[in-house]
Amino acid sequence: MSPPGLALVVPALVALVARLAGPAAAAPVPVLREAAVRLGAERGPGVALAGAPRAGLSDASSAAGAPLVHPPQLTLSAGRRYGSLGGGTEIAATALVDLPTRRVGEARGDVASASLEAMQLDLRRARMDAAFRAGVAWVRAAEAREVFARRRVSLEQATALATLAEKRVKSGVGYPAELALAMGDVGAAEAAVVEAEGMLVEAMFELRIAIGALADAALEVTGELCATDETRLDAGAVRRDAEAKNPALALAEARARAAARETRLLAASAAPVIGVGASFLRDGLGDTVWAGVLVLPLPFVDRGRFDAARSRANADVVAASTDQVRAELGRETEVALHDRDHARELREVIERRSLPPMREALRVALAQVEAGTSDATLGLLARSRLSQAEEARARACADVQRADLRVQRVMGRLP
Repeated sequence: MSPPGLALVVPALVALVARLAGPAAAAPVPVLREAAVRLGAERGPGVALAGAPRAGLSDASSAAGAPLVHPPQLTLSAGRRYGSLGGGTEIAATALVDLPTRRVGEARGDVASASLEAMQLDLRRARMDAAFRAGVAWVRAAEAREVFARRRVSLEQATALATLAEKRVKSGVGYPAELALAMGDVGAAEAAVVEAEGMLVEAMFELRIAIGALADAALEVTGELCATDETRLDAGAVRRDAEAKNPALALAEARARAAARETRLLAASAAPVIGVGASFLRDGLGDTVWAGVLVLPLPFVDRGRFDAARSRANADVVAASTDQVRAELGRETEVALHDRDHARELREVIERRSLPPMREALRVALAQVEAGTSDATLGLLARSRLSQAEEARARACADVQRADLRVQRVMGRLP
């Protein structure tokens, strides 16, 4: 029994392409990398969460300036007097307001201001993280698109080699094993196309989530994956921008200020109060008495000392974390700078040293097989190596894009 011919390959290839194309649908919306980054910053995951405290903190800031910290108190009493001198209805009233011995209102205002500042910086940090995630999602989808397209071309090349192998076997110059190997290569190339399709679908779902689109939104990644900005970077400027413009460090410092002010507010709120007021008395004999009231605390107990000490310990931890954030930002900056150069170097090696000879090798191998001077084995090897090199180039281009996004992120230049 002879090996299965190419007639079995073509229908399978046609069916695969039809299945990948799917039913007719509305035209997809094109998405460039810049658009994905902008949409991620506007409505990506985490942005709404970071901005949620805005209304409450604004109300807290407005309420911090209230003239009274403690509500006034009014004590009323009434009764009947009985005695040797006579009796009657007796009424007493005392109005008292507690005045803090420390500036609680000012401390509240400081806390509200620091918390609002930290929230705004956290919102900026969330927008930048969401923009970075959307940019990386776009790069991943574009990479999957390139790999998918490359594997479809590779499947066509494998099919062409199988056609030549079949001709060689039918003409008697080839061996059945040669055709079987070529047919197996077609199957492997078809499986690779199906795998690439799954990678593309998964990458598109991640892109939809990253830009805040519906899960079934019709999108299409547009733009050249290997087109990048080759402007020379000043490493010193990158480091300075990372220190001055990246919101991570500013956010850590703002949180440290907010924690320190929380400690001062707690100490002020727990401080002793002075009661000031007035009292009125109409006794049962008809006499009326007016008097001022002054309530002074005795300095024997500091009831806020324990809670203030605990709060100060937490504030010290938050303040100490600022140094850690600065160190992590410095490390991230250096890694981003290295990755930017390294990714470009790798892409250049693949484009100049690997791809041209691989393409020439496949061209020559196809010509030799067609001319009958070589069997299909050399062509199969050349096709496989070229496919690997093409996919390596796509990965290298994606790495350059991701490295550029990381540099922009550490510099605080993402939206």
